[in-house]
Amino acid sequence: MTYLTDAQLHEAAQYLETREGGFANAIALAYYRADKWNQKILLNAFAPLFEQAYEKWATPQPTKGE
Repeated sequence: MTYLTDAQLHEAAQYLETREGGFANAIALAYYRADKWNQKILLNAFAPLFEQAYEKWATPQPTKGE
């Protein structure tokens, strides 16, 4: 399982959907459409994917010139 809250998981899914590759996009879309039971199954299988996406999203990215 993951340490992320429901809100953080949703934010991670948004990042996966829009900024990662096709596989991550498909997992994010499945997460959106899944009921709570199937969301748990997805998280058990892909927790590191969601956690890494959230860490990328939550970490401010350097802007040009920094």
